[in-house]
Amino acid sequence: MYEELGEITLKSGERVQTGMVVAPDLEWAERIDELLAHKGEPWNWQTSQVLRSDLGIEVRFYLVHRSGRPISNVMTVEFAGVGILGMLFVFSDIGLLPMWLVLVNLFRELLISGIRAVQAAQGRIVPANWVGKLKFCLQVVVVALGFVHLILKSAGMELESGRHIIIYCTLLMTLISLALAVNFLRWHGEGLMEKRT
Repeated sequence: MYEELGEITLKSGERVQTGMVVAPDLEWAERIDELLAHKGEPWNWQTSQVLRSDLGIEVRFYLVHRSGRPISNVMTVEFAGVGILGMLFVFSDIGLLPMWLVLVNLFRELLISGIRAVQAAQGRIVPANWVGKLKFCLQVVVVALGFVHLILKSAGMELESGRHIIIYCTLLMTLISLALAVNFLRWHGEGLMEKRT
C-alpha cells in the first residue's frame, strides 16, 4: 500500500515526491529492489521477501521519488508495533537498562536521520553502508542478550551478573555506535552549517 506524503524541494530547486510504502506491495517491489540493489546479498533477498510476502512484521519504506522512481529510502521494521530501538525502551522500563543509555542511542538515531534529511534536501543521497549494518547487528545482540536474561530469570536460572552484562554490552554498543556516528558526520556532514540565503 502506498501513501503519498507530499512534495519537497531539493537544493537544486527540483520538486520531488515523498511517500510511504507499507510492505508487502507488489506495485512498488521492483522499483524498490532496483533502488536497493547496491546492498548485495543477503539484503537483496530480504528486501524482496518483505515486498512480496506477508511475513508477519511491519515494514515501511519511506521514499523520495521522481514520478514513481525512488531515489532515496528509509526503511523501518517493527513487530507488534515495537522496533529494535523500541526494545531498549522496554528494557529500561523493566529495569534492565538505565534510561540515559537508551536516550543516547535515540540521540544517535536522530543525528544520523537529521544528516540524511539535510543531505537529501540539498540533492545529495547518503546510501546505507557497513556503519548502519554494524550498528543494527550490535543492537540485535543486545536485544537477544536481554531476552536470554529474561527467559533465564523466568525459569528461575537468573545469572547474578546478567543485568550488568546487558548494561556493559549496551554501553559498548553505544560507544561504538557513537564513534561510527562521528565518522558518519565527518563523511557526510558537509553543508550542515551552511547559511540559507
